Amino acid sequence: MLRLIAYGGLTAALVACGNFAPVFGFIGLILSPLPIAILGCNENRNRAGIAELIAEALLLLLVSPYMALYFFVGYAPVAGMICALKDLQKSHSLTAGENILAIFTVSIIAKLILMSVFWYLTGHNAMFPDTPQLEVILNEVYREQPALLEALQMTLYLFPNMIPLLVVVYCGIEAFLNYSLCVRLTRKRKFFPEIPNFLTWRFPNSILFALLFALMMGFFTDFRVWEEGAMFAFNLQLLLNVFVFLQGLSFLFWLITVRFKFGSLARILACLALVFPITWLFVIMAGMGDIMVNFREKFSNRVSS
Repeated sequence: MLRLIAYGGLTAALVACGNFAPVFGFIGLILSPLPIAILGCNENRNRAGIAELIAEALLLLLVSPYMALYFFVGYAPVAGMICALKDLQKSHSLTAGENILAIFTVSIIAKLILMSVFWYLTGHNAMFPDTPQLEVILNEVYREQPALLEALQMTLYLFPNMIPLLVVVYCGIEAFLNYSLCVRLTRKRKFFPEIPNFLTWRFPNSILFALLFALMMGFFTDFRVWEEGAMFAFNLQLLLNVFVFLQGLSFLFWLITVRFKFGSLARILACLALVFPITWLFVIMAGMGDIMVNFREKFSNRVSS
């Protein structure tokens, strides 16, 4: 029983981070399904369900009924899906990508239901970021870089049009982090296949055709004439840029660690690429080049010959 209380308490604490630590609380929310998922994988889904009920009771008594409902609708299904995948793995040899896709699908459905429920109850979008608070943070962090600050503030004003993209990216991060940490923390029991090395990540060339389509659609559409089409093109373009960015980061990691043997420099590059938006364009260009040319294969063939 103490184990169930501990897992339920940890889950409640992670969810509460989103209420009491608004700036970094999203990390706790993203990882909130993890304790229940690990308990369900190591023991069984019934005990995981009891731990979830304990977490719900703690949130209801110590935080608020809305946070208890928030976790139950939006995040508990992710933990349930990871537990179900552990049982499916015995009869179906699912790859890491298929497992993450299944978790991502459940997460998307749960977040859509969550937004609908909270819109009905409160009249507000439960997934919409706190724009005034973000403005305060940006003013504090980038006050000595007025040009960059202005560009980021303009991005904030576009947030209402970026809700579909934000939800997709958020659910993707949630699925990836919870699965990868669950794999790592249960590695000895080998419930799930490992995620491929980041240095080998590649996306299909069709991404470039989809990106070209989004660019052309955005060029020929206007928010004043066809708002839905312009929003679709805008979100599709940003989403595809995320994939190209990951491809570019993977290629640059490979170039630095494998080609030039500077492993520590790759970590510095990751920090720069994530913290300073000025580097994003360079990483995206590297990703586009690698998708078109496949530099890693060409460099490897040249070395082997």
